[in-house]
Amino acid sequence: MLSILDKYDKMTALGLLARAAIYIEKEEDLEENEEVQSEKYTREKIIEEIKQILEIKTDFLTEKEKSRIADFLDEKSNFIIDTQKTEEHINAMSENGTLPSDLYTVNIIENISKFCGEKFQREKDFIETTVKKADREQHYGNAENKNEPELVSLFSKYFPNKYPFRSFTMLVIGQRRETVLHVHQAWRLYSDLIGVKVPDDKNLVGLLRFFSEHFGTEVEMGGIRGKFILIADEVKDIKDGNIKLIIDQKNKRTFTVSWFTQKNERTGNSKAALVVGIDLSKYKEYLLHHGW
Repeated sequence: MLSILDKYDKMTALGLLARAAIYIEKEEDLEENEEVQSEKYTREKIIEEIKQILEIKTDFLTEKEKSRIADFLDEKSNFIIDTQKTEEHINAMSENGTLPSDLYTVNIIENISKFCGEKFQREKDFIETTVKKADREQHYGNAENKNEPELVSLFSKYFPNKYPFRSFTMLVIGQRRETVLHVHQAWRLYSDLIGVKVPDDKNLVGLLRFFSEHFGTEVEMGGIRGKFILIADEVKDIKDGNIKLIIDQKNKRTFTVSWFTQKNERTGNSKAALVVGIDLSKYKEYLLHHGW
């Protein structure tokens, strides 16, 4: 991209390049594009930058020099169009869950970093490796099956240790937004809990359910109570107040609730696709027991 165009979005940049090409061909002023301030100045800067790149030093252009500038403008326009198509293709792959996992940018929510404290950087490395080099992964896109949450991705990877007691499978759950995976959950399941590796017949949603059975705490949403809720009925205004932790108020332990949402395209209302309540105090005790 030409540096003068850096501040413009792709469609505006395409328009400026096209109008610059017309100007080069006709050598007459064009009506100002109301969407671009000082278009004439910007167009002159575009042509000036191209002349520098092509090492054209004269102010009076020959037909050959005009042709070179026009070809350069066409090349840049095609590059923007191809880039736009590539981005649209990548975003479509992300939405339907076919984007290769190593292309995701991983964003880990603050709750995870707070929980890990000084161990976060190490845990972050395990999480990113799990996403980008997963042993197994499952994605739910805009599924026709109403029991499958929208834009949720689950990844697992086994990390062996010379001490078998410390070998574990990392389970990562995130939500896709274009090419960014926002990680909301990341859990270690040590081998004494699930065996050496995740059984081939256990899908990753089932593994999350299994984990919640061991470390979960009851939550209630939409009249449904459980440690793990997969709900398909519409629930309006999903927010903290709609999800209740079922705990003894005198209990001093730390808990977290994580949920993923989807939209009903017809009504616009939200759905709680996946809700999990976890006893973080119990989970941390489990980690420390395994030398975390």
